[in-house]
Amino acid sequence: MGVNYTADDYKPTLRSLLPRGKAWNFDLESNFLKLVFSFAVEMARVSNRALELITQVDPRTTTELLSDWERVLGLPDTCQGVLPASIEERRQDVISRLTMVGGQSRYPRLKFDFQSPQSSQYTPRVLFQVTQNSRW
Repeated sequence: MGVNYTADDYKPTLRSLLPRGKAWNFDLESNFLKLVFSFAVEMARVSNRALELITQVDPRTTTELLSDWERVLGLPDTCQGVLPASIEERRQDVISRLTMVGGQSRYPRLKFDFQSPQSSQYTPRVLFQVTQNSRW
């Protein structure tokens, strides 16, 4: 995250948005301006959090949303054998699933149905399954 906002960054903006007139006390020590400036702390926090979200949306840099990426992509895949232990390995699994051929495809997927009572014991039936739920 390159930019980090503080409450002091928002104070001039908040002050400029206030109405003009004799009824308003703009003394820096007034309770009114202390109240208005207290909103600047929360505005800075929300802005910084929004900037952090940009980092979290990218699977190459995410840590907080890694479990959501895994859920959307159907990871961890038990067919892989050893499940990834570190965050970096989990992140690499997400990236490889997104970038593999057909990884984001909405086209029909092959599904081998070995459990179906209609399928032969020796010949698996191949079903084409079009999923309605998008990964995104």
